[in-house]
Amino acid sequence: MANVRGPRSQARRAEILKVAADLFMSQGYEGVSVDAIVDRAGGTKTNIYTMFGDKAGLLGAVVDEQCKAAAIPFADVVASDVKLQAGLQAIGQQYLAALYSKNSIRLHRLMIAEAPRFAALSRKWFNAYPEAARKALGAFLATHKVASRGAELRLAGIFLGMLAGEQLVKQLAGGTATPAPADIKDQVRQCVSMFLAAVQAKS
Repeated sequence: MANVRGPRSQARRAEILKVAADLFMSQGYEGVSVDAIVDRAGGTKTNIYTMFGDKAGLLGAVVDEQCKAAAIPFADVVASDVKLQAGLQAIGQQYLAALYSKNSIRLHRLMIAEAPRFAALSRKWFNAYPEAARKALGAFLATHKVASRGAELRLAGIFLGMLAGEQLVKQLAGGTATPAPADIKDQVRQCVSMFLAAVQAKS
């Protein structure tokens, strides 16, 4: 694959990636042809083969870009000295707002659908966001000594799973609208209450 250097080449590459991401996430990998990407992005098929190798290489580049952009939304909370309950509420609201976003849901669907064929790409996506979110929350729980050392990650996974729950399945299935901020806030409040009750009962 060619090394993209000039401004025009960089702009062309960025446009191809933008168009390819939209098409892959809306139509699936098999449903998109290189011709369709060229028709919308402009340029030629040679541009794509030169820059990315083939359609699979283009998908890999799209996932790479999405992973770079997948900053953990609650990193500021983890780095602060906020109290446990308030921190979990803020983390939960920021996490769900990002998780239920249109782009996140579409990428989530794509990675699940293509996991059997592109296992390495699916793992890269998983590590860049779902697993990174779990580790960040685990670090937050550790600072508050919520669990014995080594159990923070397990508890973080449980809390994030409680948050996403049935609503994530509905979003992925396309059968429901994105929850309103007020609904997300209420959902998080309930999860925080149940989580803290369970943790405190065990301690």
